[in-house]
Amino acid sequence: MYGLGMPILFPIAAFTLFNQWLCERIVVAWSVKLPPAMDDTLSKNALALLKYSPLFLLFNGYWMISNRQIFENNWSYVMNSRDSMQSHHILNEIDINHSTPILVMAFSSVVILVV
Repeated sequence: MYGLGMPILFPIAAFTLFNQWLCERIVVAWSVKLPPAMDDTLSKNALALLKYSPLFLLFNGYWMISNRQIFENNWSYVMNSRDSMQSHHILNEIDINHSTPILVMAFSSVVILVV
């Protein structure tokens, strides 16, 4: 979900998945003598839920890339210690900028999955 904001997470995830696959192969080859007593419903349920993960990536990526504090240097200073700093993330204010293609892909993916 956070890969668009921190791209180093993609190689870390690839290494972690490869390491998990290798360790599971070793455990199955050396330790497990009996077949599992479960069927494949757990795997099917996990794969059914994973088809929505690109949507989370796109919507969260749009939220991170449209951050005005990073890309437009738009700051709101806190005058009092009791006040909170404004992030300028406003949902009803969607304008055309560098993050618009991600929003278009996210909404088109929702339309494709629903229809």
